Amino acid sequence: MARLSIWPTEAGHPGRLPPNPMLQQTRYGERLSSNVRPHITTTDMLPTIAKLSVPSLVLVLAGCAITQTATPVPLQAGDQPALCVVENPDVFDAFLPAMRESLVARGIRVSLLPNDAQPSACPLTATYVAYRSWDFQTYMSQASVLVYRDGKKVGEAIYDAPKGGFAMTTRIYESTESKVETMIAQLFPSLPRVTLNQKQQ
Repeated sequence: MARLSIWPTEAGHPGRLPPNPMLQQTRYGERLSSNVRPHITTTDMLPTIAKLSVPSLVLVLAGCAITQTATPVPLQAGDQPALCVVENPDVFDAFLPAMRESLVARGIRVSLLPNDAQPSACPLTATYVAYRSWDFQTYMSQASVLVYRDGKKVGEAIYDAPKGGFAMTTRIYESTESKVETMIAQLFPSLPRVTLNQKQQ
């Protein structure tokens, strides 16, 4: 037969729990002692989250989505499809080959310039920067390509993905080549990608 255990008696009240040192007695009952930090759980925060306005929720979710913006390069009549690209040695190896392949596939001749070259070095010059993050695997999280005509910026493409743990889409794991292809397509929408079969026709 199971034995029933009760707390020792206190002040003539059998079974009453002993005083909790974390609580202070007040006129209206008990409250947490001033030197004790309450533990807040996710459940405790749900009512606050539920009270967020729709615009606030949109802002929260926007910070968890991929952002891609672009200003297309305005090509002028008689433009030679040629672009000088200033090399950036600080960018991971996969970016420049992907960028060059995407440009060449659109019939753009690519010339590489040293990293100290100025944007005014060619009639059309591009600079780039890209970063990677880690979330179970490495992926390109940020990148930008700027295009200059005679030293003046005329186009740009920007890719910005949430950092590890905050993404609400698996698209952050797409290949660098796929992401760069989208950026170049946005920069030069009037120059569609030409496949090998199309070139042979």
